[in-house]
Amino acid sequence: MTQRPDDQDLGFLEGDFGFGGKSDRTLEPKKPELLTLKLLREAIKTQNPYDPVMQDFAEIVLPNLLTYTVGVTAKGGKYFAEYLDRIVNPQRIAEGKAPIRRDNAGDQSLNTHLLNGLFPANLIERRLSRLNTTAARHIREFERRILISGFVLHDFEKFDYALIPDMAKSYRAIRRDPQQDIRKASIEAHREIITTLVLALELDKFICPEQPDDWKQCIDDLLFVAYNAQRRNDTNLNLSEDGLSPMLRDRTLKCLSDLTCLADRLASIIKHPRDAEAYGLNEIIHSLSDGQLRFTYHAIAENRGVLTNVVNNALMEAYTALNSPEEEHYFPLLYLPTGVIYLAIRAAPPVDTATLSERVVANIKSLCAEQLSLRQTGFGRDGKGMKYADYYTLFFDTPSLMHVSIDATFRILNPNKGSVAAKRSENLIAFQQKGILPAYYDFSFSDDVRIDRLAEF
Repeated sequence: MTQRPDDQDLGFLEGDFGFGGKSDRTLEPKKPELLTLKLLREAIKTQNPYDPVMQDFAEIVLPNLLTYTVGVTAKGGKYFAEYLDRIVNPQRIAEGKAPIRRDNAGDQSLNTHLLNGLFPANLIERRLSRLNTTAARHIREFERRILISGFVLHDFEKFDYALIPDMAKSYRAIRRDPQQDIRKASIEAHREIITTLVLALELDKFICPEQPDDWKQCIDDLLFVAYNAQRRNDTNLNLSEDGLSPMLRDRTLKCLSDLTCLADRLASIIKHPRDAEAYGLNEIIHSLSDGQLRFTYHAIAENRGVLTNVVNNALMEAYTALNSPEEEHYFPLLYLPTGVIYLAIRAAPPVDTATLSERVVANIKSLCAEQLSLRQTGFGRDGKGMKYADYYTLFFDTPSLMHVSIDATFRILNPNKGSVAAKRSENLIAFQQKGILPAYYDFSFSDDVRIDRLAEF
């Protein structure tokens, strides 16, 4: 006997199943991400896909670095020229010293300075790691983390301490007083400042991902690297007199300080490609690479916009074309408006300048061909079919021109165009009836844009 629905035991439906209370269906909006941070992260991860050090830097340190350094100047700034005239230069003149030039007041934000130095220094270290060098033998993953952290902290006096959580009031007061110099404070004071900055930037988690508290063991290593980024000012190379007790070996510290010095000079001094062979840069890279590497460059006399870019690319191709799977002779390191600085092996072959003009012309033709392929400028219709401008023969051979012509035909004769295929059918049938065309062909067809394309191609 079949049980009726109203006879069934429906008591199991009497519970509230957890829906008795008030429900809140409000979705928490996703926290917006700074566009600069997003782009920098993507660039770092793309350039260093299998590098845990740079991946951790992008995820852990970079967000904090941008938070505390955006708007903070590393050199120059809005009031720097006035500060020179009002305080610094009168004091220097009174001491019999030459005044600091106002053209040194060019502004550069702290985060820009740090990233502009960090990225090329990382590339140099990676290049050194692939060679039989002292640096390769002494710098491993942990040392790289110390290197990056030390460089981030090397201008510790330029951070805006008012923005740094838990920074002592006394140091904030010194930072605001132009008459006082934090660099001249005691090493113990520097340790306190570095500790606060490390925690704010989360460098502890970057240096020792497994045990962040262990970073304290290498605080003097960080100070040593930070002190010696600037060789002409406040250097601290003599460990026997300064009270520092780093855990790393002397030779390792020397390699790290050389790399931070390179990073600082590349970020703050380089204005023109020829600067690659000045300011002692080649002496430092010579020491780091045991004489195997050097800096070189190509430079263009004038900046002519797009044309300069084309010439730059052609010259860069001329350099990198000399590389082989066995030997990387030239590595493009820094891109400037009027040239490129390369990291080259000592015995790299010279570039053949006789082929440069041909490369430039080939690049221009390639660029024009690419744009013509995308836009099909110069194609049109007339009474006899598709036509193209004469200059296409300058940039395309016959097979390539056929491909561009097909794209142009599909663009001009698109499905939104009214078809005249039926009228073409009538004309063909008329020719057939006059005996001009063979009778065994069937020319009966309706409007179809595909027939128009075949007829006019």
